[in-house]
Amino acid sequence: MFAYLFPCNNYPLRLSPSSSEAFQKGGRKGAKKVMIVITDGESHDSSDLERVIEGSEKDNVTRYAVAVLGYYNRRGINPEAFLNEIKYIASDPDDKHFFNVSDEAALKDIVDALGERIFSLEGTNKNEISFGLEMSQTGFSSHIVEDGILLGAVGAYDWNGAVLKETTSGKVVPHRESYLQEFPEELKNHGAYLGYTVTSVVSKALGRVYVAGAPRFNHTGKVILFTMHVDRNLTIHQALKGEQIGAYYGSEINSVDVNGDGVTDILLVGAPMYFSEGREKGKVYVYSLKEVL
Repeated sequence: MFAYLFPCNNYPLRLSPSSSEAFQKGGRKGAKKVMIVITDGESHDSSDLERVIEGSEKDNVTRYAVAVLGYYNRRGINPEAFLNEIKYIASDPDDKHFFNVSDEAALKDIVDALGERIFSLEGTNKNEISFGLEMSQTGFSSHIVEDGILLGAVGAYDWNGAVLKETTSGKVVPHRESYLQEFPEELKNHGAYLGYTVTSVVSKALGRVYVAGAPRFNHTGKVILFTMHVDRNLTIHQALKGEQIGAYYGSEINSVDVNGDGVTDILLVGAPMYFSEGREKGKVYVYSLKEVL
């Protein structure tokens, strides 16, 4: 996505060069084009406005327009003409692309709504309520397995996180619903950071099982052991939970095959900020695979 933002009262003068220069020379090929206009008054060259808007439509530029009413409210001026002009600038429909705020300070109140609508233009989630993979940071962690690479995506799904797999036949992106068993919707605002670290273990009963840490889950951290399926669903075999707020349990995980027989014997889970004896000493949890799977 390539976005262009400017505050102005000379809309046509600014809109036209931005379309011809910024959008033609900036941004990657195929990127969505977004323009955000923020203004506190009517334009001084409105005679050119229709031509410029037609050009923006032709270039597939999505336009968000924000009317700041502070000047009008302070002087008791009717803002109807101003609002109509800004609505004309905004892409249709107005309820998705037009905003108005009472004064300059109130601009902060629309930041979240405007941000979600912009991100939804070019991403996996189109409902404008929450983020899918738009800010996923895929590759935050990685782990090589037989048929591909596991990739942690801590920013996925409103920073609850996710784990993806890149294979020679394509990418496996589990459905958001696959995680709800262990990462319920009511805790989504906590930002679990699933995928902060990823690894795998080998079990006699289940074969290769993936492991991912979520050090911010419910503030105490969690580690899940799961199998990923090509139909984009997960089977979560077990969840391990941290015990202390802020310890960052699950931020480091590792598996150990002690006797070299190809089967994992021990799973190590780190909690580097574990507080003990008056200071952050850290703690490593040692799990026997027989206890886990």
